[in-house]
Amino acid sequence: MPDRGIAEVLITSILHTAVVLLYSLTTQFTVLHELYIITFSIFYGVMLHTLKGIRAFDTSSAFTGNAKPLRRFVLSIVFLNFLPFIHFSMILLYLLQNLELSIYSILVVFGLSIGIFGFDKIFHAILSRYRNSLYTTSELESILRNYDNAGRKFSFHYLQNLVPGLLYIFVPLGFLIYGFNWIIGVVIIVASIVAGFVTWYRWKGTMITPKVDERPSI
Repeated sequence: MPDRGIAEVLITSILHTAVVLLYSLTTQFTVLHELYIITFSIFYGVMLHTLKGIRAFDTSSAFTGNAKPLRRFVLSIVFLNFLPFIHFSMILLYLLQNLELSIYSILVVFGLSIGIFGFDKIFHAILSRYRNSLYTTSELESILRNYDNAGRKFSFHYLQNLVPGLLYIFVPLGFLIYGFNWIIGVVIIVASIVAGFVTWYRWKGTMITPKVDERPSI
């Protein structure tokens, strides 16, 4: 069942957190490292709860010979397991050590932890954009009929998830890098926000139907 897949991922994330915490006892992890581990784990669990109904880790359907559920399963592993783990590991092992404990660094850590929702939004954007390639007709009808929240997400334009998702990831990362290299940090922050606004503005522009000049030509 789909919910079993989500439960398995949640258990895996809890075990992973326990291993990292145990490892931290024998290393030089700082308070910021430990705070990041705890907050990321909490938000990761919350993020998994948002997947209810969309059959993200539906292993029972993925290996039945139908390519659509298999594509969706692989996509789930990449965007909800692999990429968040790489993002988490790079920050934990290579970037946080450059910050000193302060109110600013604590806020940055919380921002980085919330970045997990960026991967979730990008995942939903892909599902919305390519729904017909990732769901069978019966699966899509079942989701729209039985899960109001999931159906509402599919009613959004994919950019409504993609743009905020990228901002969730890159803006906190920019503030992190700003703490020890302000030039690169500012570039990442500004570039992310400007790119987001430009994409959003162009999309909104395409939603406006131009008026047709019906005056007769002379």
